[in-house]
Amino acid sequence: AYMGCRTRVIGNVDKDHEVVVGRGNLSFTSINLPRLGLRYGKLLNGHFDKEALGKMIFSDQDKRDCLNSIVHPAVKEYVRQQQKLESEKGELDLLILEAALLIEEKYNEICDELWYIYTDSSVRRLRLKESRGYSDEKIDNILASQLSEEEYKKACQVVIDNNGTFEESAAQIENALRRYAHE
Repeated sequence: AYMGCRTRVIGNVDKDHEVVVGRGNLSFTSINLPRLGLRYGKLLNGHFDKEALGKMIFSDQDKRDCLNSIVHPAVKEYVRQQQKLESEKGELDLLILEAALLIEEKYNEICDELWYIYTDSSVRRLRLKESRGYSDEKIDNILASQLSEEEYKKACQVVIDNNGTFEESAAQIENALRRYAHE
């Protein structure tokens, strides 16, 4: 069963090299599927009922904490394995991790730095409605479950403003990555 934890490990952002992308959804394979299914009973034809599970975890802090205690240790272990594998190969100039709960799960312990991709709540709401069809109630629950903007900015070394166009955000990321080209 697949449910998007949206963890990605990305290597070689250099345009002259192939980009390697892996999704870190190991935590939703057979290792944790039985634990999640038994704990929450949100399986539908052998797959997660994402809508029911999302509604439940974004409206109940205790259940969200329990789910995170099952999912995120496996995701973090996957990231560590990928980091070790790529380090041993010695082929990458840079390894980038995109994941939920970077601060809460203390990824600063294994990452050189954390970046925050900032978007105003009004823009986030609009994008979630347009791209995923989320209701105001679901968006309220999701936003309430996240750290504040101040907490992100305090914990992260780079802040990217994602309120504009894709091209504007990409240019900010490219500028921030340029400092690694000379290391």
